[in-house]
Amino acid sequence: MHVVYASPGTIASYRKDGHFPDGSVLVKEVFQGSPIVSKKGKAEIRYALYQSALVASTRDKHFVTYFTDQLRGREKEKGIKTKKRVKLAAKML
Repeated sequence: MHVVYASPGTIASYRKDGHFPDGSVLVKEVFQGSPIVSKKGKAEIRYALYQSALVASTRDKHFVTYFTDQLRGREKEKGIKTKKRVKLAAKML
């Protein structure tokens, strides 16, 4: 089972025009299994997922809250922001 979340106005625009507007954010939450971002997959897809997580973790208030909660107490660890963004990208699948 899964749930898809969309940024405000995205679905209305998709229904009207038949495509998602630029800057749309879609998040798919899966309730079974644990999603991962594999290093064996296509680099372009991994890059796109990471960039989505980067934008979401800096601009969307819900993702910013989630991301800062995940970092709390670990801010000084080397590479922790990248690791947490990769985890966020996996959750966005």
